[in-house]
Amino acid sequence: MDRRKKAHMSTLTKIAMILLVSAAVGFMLGFVQIASVADPAPAPPPFANSVEQRMEMIAELRKIRELLTRQNELISQQNSLLKEQNDLLRKMAVFHKVPGDAQSTSTQSTQ
Repeated sequence: MDRRKKAHMSTLTKIAMILLVSAAVGFMLGFVQIASVADPAPAPPPFANSVEQRMEMIAELRKIRELLTRQNELISQQNSLLKEQNDLLRKMAVFHKVPGDAQSTSTQSTQ
């Protein structure tokens, strides 16, 4: 009888240990699931957002258009200044120009 009691006790002990380990593992798995549900990290989308890309492209194109407009204004101003400078140089050349006949006669008379 003693042997039967020991065998029965060891079986009960084994079952109790298995149940205890199973409960501990189940508790830990349940805790991990609750923790992961409580703090979900948003996954990055698999593809880029096309709407955001279009909005960025539109913003960049607007900046480029503004820069081109400014560049055209500067080029127009530069052209006006160059025309004024050219006109002044022509006027100065006409004012300081010595007629060809007068210059040739002055050089002949000195010889």
